Amino acid sequence: MVSISEAEVAEAAASSALETEIDKAVKAGKGWKEGEREAYLKRVREEEHPMFAESIDEMDPGVVKAFQDLTYEDETPLSLGEHFKQLGNDRFKRGKKNAMYFRHAQQAYTEGLRNVRLGEETPELTAMVVALLSNRAMANLALKNYGSCRKDCDEALALSPGHVKCLYRKGKAELMLRRHGEALAVCEEGLKIDPSNTELLKIKKECGRALKAAEDATAALNREKEERLERLAAVWDECEAAGVKLGPSGFDESNHEQRNAFLPMADDEHGDKGGVIWPVLLLYPQYGQSDLIQAFRDADMLAEHLAAAFPEEGPPAPWDTSFEYRCSELVIYLPLRPVEPSPSVFDWVAEFEKMEAAKVSGAEEMSRRSKERAAATAAAAARPQRWARVHPGCTLLRILSFEDHVVAGATPTLLLFPKDGQSHKDFLRDSGGRIFTLDP
Repeated sequence: MVSISEAEVAEAAASSALETEIDKAVKAGKGWKEGEREAYLKRVREEEHPMFAESIDEMDPGVVKAFQDLTYEDETPLSLGEHFKQLGNDRFKRGKKNAMYFRHAQQAYTEGLRNVRLGEETPELTAMVVALLSNRAMANLALKNYGSCRKDCDEALALSPGHVKCLYRKGKAELMLRRHGEALAVCEEGLKIDPSNTELLKIKKECGRALKAAEDATAALNREKEERLERLAAVWDECEAAGVKLGPSGFDESNHEQRNAFLPMADDEHGDKGGVIWPVLLLYPQYGQSDLIQAFRDADMLAEHLAAAFPEEGPPAPWDTSFEYRCSELVIYLPLRPVEPSPSVFDWVAEFEKMEAAKVSGAEEMSRRSKERAAATAAAAARPQRWARVHPGCTLLRILSFEDHVVAGATPTLLLFPKDGQSHKDFLRDSGGRIFTLDP
C-alpha cells in the first residue's frame, strides 16, 4: 500500500502547474505578445497558485480533487480507507493543541468511508467501515456533535455489536445530552464485555449520581406540590367561612417564582382565631409602579400598612418625586369582581395544578392555558368595571369579604392615588361614577 502525504499532493500539483507554464513560455519563445509576459508572471506570482501551496488546505478544492484522482488511481478502497484513517488519526492528535484539527480529522474519516463504500463488501472492508465510523464518532465527540457521535456509534455497533470503544463514545454522548438512563444502559452493556473498563465505570458513576439527583428533585417537587395544595385547601376553608370569594389566577403561570410567591396561607399562629395571611399587591397607576406586601393578615387594618409604606414625614419612595404619596393623602380603590369566582375548592385548587402541568408540558400548553385565562378575564372585563373606595380604617378581611368582590389569583389588589392629584381626577372621570363606598 502506498501512503500519500499532503506534501506529496501539493508537490505534484506544483510540478505539473510549473511544467504547463514552462511549455507555454517555450512555445511563445522570444516573441511574447504585448501583455502576455506580464499576465504569465502575474499568474505564477498569485498567492493561491498551486505551485506555492504548502498543503492541500491552501489549494482550490477542484485542483485538489483532480490531483487526488491521479494520485490515488492505483489505490484500492481498502488502502484508501487505511490512508484516510491514518490521516484522520494524525489530525486528531494535533487537535489536542488546536481544535481546528478535530474538524480535519472528521473530514478525513468521512472521505475514508466514502472510498471504502465504493468497494464490494468483504470482511476486511466491513472492519474498515467500523473503524472509520468509530473514529469519526471520536472526532464528533471532541467537536461536541453529540447527536452525530451517537449516529456513528449506532451504525458501527450494527456492524460490530459489542465494540467497546463505540459503546464508550455513545455512552459519553448520551451523558453530555443529559440522557442519563440511556447512557447508563450503554455503559452496562459495555461493562458486560469489559468489566474493568475505567472510562465506562466513570460514566456509570456520573449517570448514577445524575439519576439520583433527578429522583431527589422529583420527590422534592412532589412534596412541594402536596404542601402547596394542602395550603391552598386550608385557605379556601378559611375564606369560605369568612365569606371571601376566590377566583382563578391572573398571573403568568410560566413563572415558577412568581407562582409560589403569590400564594396566601392559613394563619396558624393565632390559634382558634384562624384567618389568612395574604400577599397584597398595591398599584400606583400615576407612576406605573407597584409594591407587594408579602404578609398582610386579614385582621390587619389597611392604615397600619399604609403608614409604614408612606410615612407622613417621609422619606418618599424613589419614584415619588413630588412627595405626593403620604398616608393621610391617599385614596384606595378595590376592583369589584375582576374575574368570576371558582365554584368549589376543587376548581380553585385545580387552577394551580393546571399551572404546574402546563409548566411541565411546555410552551404550547402554557400558551393554551394563558389564552383560556385571558378569554375568561376579557369576558369579565367586558362588563363595566366597578370599584369600591376603601376607608383606610377597614381591615383586610372587611375589604375582601365585600359582597361583590372576588380575589383573583389568590392575590388581593388595591389601587392608590394621591387624593388631590390629576391621576385621581382622571380615574374618577373614566370610572363613570361606578364607585361604591366601603367603610369599616
